[in-house]
Amino acid sequence: MENEEDMGNEEDMENEEDIGNEEDMENEEDMGNEEDMENEEDMENEEDMENEEDMENEEDSDSRETITSKKTAQRIRDHYTLQAIADLLRDNKWSIQKFLQTWVSADAVDSNNTVLVIEHHPRWKTSSRRQKVLKKALRSSELLQFCPSTDQCSRIKSELDCLSSTFYFGKFDYGLDLDSIDFSQAFTTMESTAPFFFTLLHEIMRNPRFSWKSYSGTQRSADLYKRIYMVISLVCFSRNKKSSNFLSSVLDIYLIGSGCKRRVLESLSGLGVCHSYSQANRSMRHLAENARCAIATFAQNPKAYVAYDNFNFKNHVRDEYLGHKSSMVNLTTAVVMLCPEIPSNGLTQSMHNPSIKLDIRDVFNSSAIYGKDDGVGSAITRGLIVDAIKRLHSTSVLEVFKHTESLCFSMPQLQQIDTHACKPNFINWASENPDDDFSTRLWLLHGDQLTTHHIRRVQTERFYEQRPYDQRKWLMAVPAWFHIQLNLMKTIVRTHWGPIDQRKVAPHTLEADIRTLGRSFSSRDNILYHQIQPLLAQSFTSRVVALFYSAIETRGYLPEAALFKEWRENLSSSQFNELVEDVRLCAFTEEAWSGNNTDIDPAFTTQCRFLQEIEWFLTIQHAVKSGDIGLLRRAVDLLIPIFYGAGQTNYGQEMIYYRWLLSPANTPELQHAILASGLVNWQGKAYHNKPVDLGLEHLNGACKIEMSSYKNSTHDIDIIFDRVCLTNTWIRKLRNQVESLFGEVITGAHTVASTQQDIFTLLRKIQSENFSMPRAVNIWKSQNIWISENILTAGMDVLDEKIALFNKQYVYANNSIVMGYSSLEEAIDTTIALDSLEETQDSIMDPTITVVDNAI
Repeated sequence: MENEEDMGNEEDMENEEDIGNEEDMENEEDMGNEEDMENEEDMENEEDMENEEDMENEEDSDSRETITSKKTAQRIRDHYTLQAIADLLRDNKWSIQKFLQTWVSADAVDSNNTVLVIEHHPRWKTSSRRQKVLKKALRSSELLQFCPSTDQCSRIKSELDCLSSTFYFGKFDYGLDLDSIDFSQAFTTMESTAPFFFTLLHEIMRNPRFSWKSYSGTQRSADLYKRIYMVISLVCFSRNKKSSNFLSSVLDIYLIGSGCKRRVLESLSGLGVCHSYSQANRSMRHLAENARCAIATFAQNPKAYVAYDNFNFKNHVRDEYLGHKSSMVNLTTAVVMLCPEIPSNGLTQSMHNPSIKLDIRDVFNSSAIYGKDDGVGSAITRGLIVDAIKRLHSTSVLEVFKHTESLCFSMPQLQQIDTHACKPNFINWASENPDDDFSTRLWLLHGDQLTTHHIRRVQTERFYEQRPYDQRKWLMAVPAWFHIQLNLMKTIVRTHWGPIDQRKVAPHTLEADIRTLGRSFSSRDNILYHQIQPLLAQSFTSRVVALFYSAIETRGYLPEAALFKEWRENLSSSQFNELVEDVRLCAFTEEAWSGNNTDIDPAFTTQCRFLQEIEWFLTIQHAVKSGDIGLLRRAVDLLIPIFYGAGQTNYGQEMIYYRWLLSPANTPELQHAILASGLVNWQGKAYHNKPVDLGLEHLNGACKIEMSSYKNSTHDIDIIFDRVCLTNTWIRKLRNQVESLFGEVITGAHTVASTQQDIFTLLRKIQSENFSMPRAVNIWKSQNIWISENILTAGMDVLDEKIALFNKQYVYANNSIVMGYSSLEEAIDTTIALDSLEETQDSIMDPTITVVDNAI
């Protein structure tokens, strides 16, 4: 009790001293304020005698001095107060820790079970109140930095150490299989492995209005999870840059693979988002080296096949010196892929019998030429006519077949291959390994005409070599479909560009359509694929729809005034199909092609031939895109007389060779593999197939873009080819993975402008000049009409001779000597085949030629 009384007396004395000190401080402040006021009054009297500018300056100076003096006085008083408290703690032999422990400890209880409280201080009266005061004080920004929670920090560090050993927060593996990446699993990992740190970030980073009823449903938790993943990855990467660099390495490859500049990478590296530019380049080299090592294993797959293409460009050098100057570079690029349609045990040389000749009767009796095809040819024509009408009247056609959609004509399906995503492996060298077994396996190699021709000549020259590798029997060259399409387009340009004699009337030519539509290209010598391909589709559509309008008028289904208006409410599905059949019978028959009737308008005959040639091109284009190898097989027979009739002798010979590959000289399994391997589907989506050589052209185009944009003295063509050729497909897949979750997937598809107005313009011109239907004899007899060449008849006339020459040059008898030659020397004489070989300028229509000047 005495101690308690002493403590109470001491507290009273302390309180009295505090009160006295406070009164002294207040008096001092009052005296100071009075003195300041007197000084200010004196200063004002003096300032009245000076100008206004001096008075303002002196007032500002005095105000600053007053504020400074007050702060100095306050610091002095704080010092004396702190000194008094320190002396008190020393006198009572208390430390700061003892004081704080006693401050937050439970209230003391006397012998009468009476709780002892601090009197005269309501805020500090009980222990619970003191604890609240201390917590509030510790949350201040001045004290928070000196008293972090050691337990919480240790827990967070422990969770981060555990995260660093997981897949999405650990060390990046350059041999990573991208199919195993699922960034959504990273969210589950961080939530289960680091629950405390995840919850802390979730509470801090979510929107403050998250708990509002009006805000619920608008907060996207997925976006918040992505940001939390980014923050945790940055923290792990900051703690350990070598063993926790998964996301930073992914961003390195994503950014530099997307063409990001060095300054951007260095800035992001400074922020801790990714590595430096030099480290990112090292990552690209690691990827390229892993890809190079994986190609050998990949090529051993029995389903593997290869596509070749020439890549010629000029290596420009700005600063020339000895041994370092501009030069032409001639390369052969190749891509190796897997074809799911190839048998699981692969292709063997026993599937090919080179002694079986191609029988001309197989070509003449084919469905595409002889016509006995169970209506497939007519169905193809009807499907293309309906597609042309839909380009201008899609809504109307849908309205007509709204309840009878199955009755609408469409392209037939003969033999569609299954949709599979194909992974290409792009290489820029060819390696020879004679130790491999080349005595039984058969490799398919797709390429352009010159490539396949040279391969056949090499095989002929090395027929009697000792080693199987040197004989090249393990290699089967196959003409690629993109170059076949290019030359079919070139055939249309040759036959229907326009007359040499400009005085002749020629409304159904490419030249006439170019003038009508005001296109920029005006010469047949410099046309490009991306220019002529849409023009063919527009020319076909305008003329087919013009014939459709004429059929409507002939049958009297609509009044003439309504021909160009909406007709969907006036035609039934059966009437529409009748009109489509009228168009087919009018312009897409053998009789319409031949023009043997002397009373038929020559301009109309030219139009029919023009439309049927475009029909062949559109049929192959549809077959390639849909993956219908049955349509492609049907087209091979027809292309033989087409190319020979148009003077395309090189590709005429290639089509004979292709037809031989699809003859009994090969087993049905090998024939199916040859057709199926000519198409690739990198996206794994229906109707996204393309020729394998076009895919290689696109990869070559990526190299051209890289060289045009980034090539310099250090980033030379070797680095570019290593980066693009070996890592292109890997980076593309990584880009899709990253963008599908964190951003927006950019398909890369071009935005195609609407050409309906152009088609209508061409249509109206043809109809206004009465060139859509045959005109009366007395009208066209007075005009000098140009008529296109009958290339089918010209091609069929030389077909027997050309097939016999092919059998003589390339078909072996009993696998021992070339058929038709008196000696091996005569058989391998390159002049026999090369004298008539005209270098095919595929670059004229190469869609990638515009990427880099003088690239090819």
